[in-house]
Amino acid sequence: MFRDLAHELKGMEAAGKVDPVIAQRIDQIVRKLVVTEEEWIRNRDVDVRDAFAMYHSLRVTHVVAEQLKQHILMAEKREDNPLVVEQALKVLPMLVDIQETVTRFLSKRISKGTRNVIHYKARELRDLAEDLGLYPSFEEEISGLDKGKLAKQVERVASKVATEFEE
Repeated sequence: MFRDLAHELKGMEAAGKVDPVIAQRIDQIVRKLVVTEEEWIRNRDVDVRDAFAMYHSLRVTHVVAEQLKQHILMAEKREDNPLVVEQALKVLPMLVDIQETVTRFLSKRISKGTRNVIHYKARELRDLAEDLGLYPSFEEEISGLDKGKLAKQVERVASKVATEFEE
């Protein structure tokens, strides 16, 4: 899916014009990322820190992909046709890298080093996306979260951390 997207983006870059149909491909990717996020939230077989690292990196990836989709849909109105394609080509390798890494570890134990690498990759993607104007404000980012589900997950993490400190 990502490789097809990259190929289409390169074609648009050569043409100097964005085809808004590409937003549908990005939307497919976003849906897949959301499903994988949910898998990590429900995964009780892994350490909560591992699950959170994977969920968080996917969340950042999902948010960046969603913002990219919105920029593509607005490109013609903003006269950002070549710019939005350049931006997409800059973030796409990082999106792919995080998605592939997180998927690879879905049912495996994760070392602290791997967890740190995942956090680092997510931070790099977020920093690049912010530099390119492809990351929403904090208010926009949290507006799409299920607050009840988030509260339950925070309770789960807090409980796990408290248990570890007691041991």
